[in-house]
Amino acid sequence: MEPLTVHGDGLARRDWLFVEDLCRALDATVHAGSEVNGQVINIGTGCDIDIKQ
Repeated sequence: MEPLTVHGDGLARRDWLFVEDLCRALDATVHAGSEVNGQVINIGTGCDIDIKQ
């Protein structure tokens, strides 16, 4: 396995999300149907973590 490439100082912060959690959220959105039609939906944890961490 190759080490992760970090650009810059690695202190940029991101909202990391597990793929399974994203898929679950997308599935729920698709099956909500007309309840969410035309709405903007942001999927995330609300917790940002720097890349080094």
